[in-house]
Amino acid sequence: MTKQVNTLILCSLVLFLIYCSLKIGIHWDELNIIQFGNDRLKYLFSFGENEDYAKQWNSRFYPGAYSTIAIFFTKFFPAKYELEVLRIINIIFGFSAIIGITKITEELFNKNIGKITFVICFLNPHFFGHIIMNERDLIVAFCNIWSTYLIIKYIRKQNIEKKRNKIILLSGLTIGLGMGVRFVFFATLIPVLLFIIIDIFFLKKLVNKNFSVKKLLFDTIKVFIIAYLVMIAFWPHTHGNIFILPFQLIFESFSTSQIGAPLGLVNGDIYFTKQTPKYYILTNLFHKLPEFVIFSYLILFILLLKNKNYFSLKFNLFYYKISLIIFIIIFPNLV
Repeated sequence: MTKQVNTLILCSLVLFLIYCSLKIGIHWDELNIIQFGNDRLKYLFSFGENEDYAKQWNSRFYPGAYSTIAIFFTKFFPAKYELEVLRIINIIFGFSAIIGITKITEELFNKNIGKITFVICFLNPHFFGHIIMNERDLIVAFCNIWSTYLIIKYIRKQNIEKKRNKIILLSGLTIGLGMGVRFVFFATLIPVLLFIIIDIFFLKKLVNKNFSVKKLLFDTIKVFIIAYLVMIAFWPHTHGNIFILPFQLIFESFSTSQIGAPLGLVNGDIYFTKQTPKYYILTNLFHKLPEFVIFSYLILFILLLKNKNYFSLKFNLFYYKISLIIFIIIFPNLV
């Protein structure tokens, strides 16, 4: 009975999400994304002959992996439904991102905590809105979450050859897709990688007892080769020299005065994106998180002060794992 109720609730949430995606108006950047993906597809299917992609402003700084892939799948449906199909594809990735953070929570804690995490993430209006019409940040979140999950699985399952090879391939594809949306995506994984390195060499709390550092080095190279190939595959501006041009464009983007929106808005205050306020992250999270989530943080803080040992006894390595979760949630917002 419980399983049937869970299935009913899940289907209802998904149907509501699809309904919202079909009724909401056009986001200011969606038409640009569609044009962006179409131009890259023309380039790929013409084997480099069509160069319409070069006409777009600052397009050289965007690898365009997700836009190209998503628009490719919209071609299987009538052209008049292109926007609606694109949003359905966004929903698939957004829903998968929630599944990913749920699996991370289950991996670190248990299935009951995973279910609670799923509901909180799904009902978070900030994330819920992005699922429908954000073709960049949504995919960065998806790739960050699943890369983190795969990294955790890798250090636990490295000794199982079949699973190890599967994780290497999936990690390369996931990281490559993230870098193919924004090449600074890799920076969002820095805290997780640091956390895992510390665990491998010093703490040894999550890592497999038979873990091999030598295998790790070779596997890391494999992952980066796969990721790099995925990133440049949809980035025509780099095809003249795939070993030099990607890095030239990356460094050039750091010194370019304007990529994307020049102005931002937080709590009614307008600011230049190149001069983002230091308090932006905390203010942004505070105003966009639902009240029940903020209230839950306060309850957790009170409980930690009242009984420090409760969570440690209830969950193995609680403080260690909760630190990893905090890194996963907070750091990507800084990039």
